[in-house]
Amino acid sequence: SMASRFIWLTQYLPSGAEITLTEPKLIPVGNNQYAVLFSEETSDQSILHYLLMDASGNVILSKLYKNVTIQTDSQPILWGRNIVWVSGNYDNGSYDSSRTYLYEIPVVTTPLNGIALNQTNLTIDEGNTQKLTPSFTPSNSDDVKDVVWTSSNPGVASVSEDGTIQGNGYGQAVITASAGDFQTQCQVTVKVSENNTPLTKPVLKHSQKAADQIHLTWKKVPGAKGYQIYCRTDSQSSYKRIKTLKTGAVSFDAAVVPGVTYSFKVRAYGTNASGKNKYSKFSAVKSRKAAVPAPSKVSCKMSNGGTEVSWKKVAGASGYVIYRNGSVAKTVKSSVSTWKDTKAYDSQTGMYWVYNYYVKAFKTVNGKRIYSKPTKTVNLYS
Repeated sequence: SMASRFIWLTQYLPSGAEITLTEPKLIPVGNNQYAVLFSEETSDQSILHYLLMDASGNVILSKLYKNVTIQTDSQPILWGRNIVWVSGNYDNGSYDSSRTYLYEIPVVTTPLNGIALNQTNLTIDEGNTQKLTPSFTPSNSDDVKDVVWTSSNPGVASVSEDGTIQGNGYGQAVITASAGDFQTQCQVTVKVSENNTPLTKPVLKHSQKAADQIHLTWKKVPGAKGYQIYCRTDSQSSYKRIKTLKTGAVSFDAAVVPGVTYSFKVRAYGTNASGKNKYSKFSAVKSRKAAVPAPSKVSCKMSNGGTEVSWKKVAGASGYVIYRNGSVAKTVKSSVSTWKDTKAYDSQTGMYWVYNYYVKAFKTVNGKRIYSKPTKTVNLYS
């Protein structure tokens, strides 16, 4: 009839954020159908809209592709059953023309509306592998079927790009398979083979970066289902078990009080061929007198109206004391990591006095302060 009519493909409500719709493209895809592409751009990303339309302009289906872009001088073409074009990368509200990319999307006529796995629960032995196989709904979908695999706990079970699960340690993990806006999961349990092989004795290490914790670490023992941690203080005559780890973890933060000496040891446990518990020998004992670590990254600089002293906070500390030329200048709370010395500035002359500063952290125990060693000394010259 040679008549014209308008078909609105978008509907937006004002929200305060600037959105640009740009680069509409029309591509014949056969069977008297057409693909309409256009970009929705914001300050931080570009979203490609794909619509499949019939010859009368009726929208048959629509899809979104995040971080897919079309530049002004790009012209998508049909290649086989894919639409392809070249474009720069959209980043921070503009296109990077120094690098170009080949983009490709299928001519979708039957969109994906679901993904499933051949197993939703499985159990594997430590060190073994098993592959998950995805299926899609509908089965004849010609949509993008790229699957992204993730694990909630790679230390227990990791997953490769083809869905192969590797049992890494005793415990449980959730494997997630994602395709577009759809995802499905499989609960994986990794067990340790039951045998009579003795468990290796763990090698225990310790360190302290917090005022109220000593950090314990050891390497994973093959065949272990978990670990038992024992502790004794200088006022106790025997060791007490303070923690049992069952998830394959190989570290633990033990609560401590500064000034008290702690002795730790750890052993692995598993199951023998008869189903009974078996244990490794205890690790060598590691002893440490709990202290308050000194703050790190101490520095000072000129600031408006004074010299600003700063430091990195110590976890578990009760507060900090700043020393000026060897004498106490200020005591601050544990939440504070900077202090301005207004006495170091002469408002009449605009000059700064060059003082030496260092900081100590402290932990209050039974009403008494226990101090860390001092930080290095800093001044405006350093």
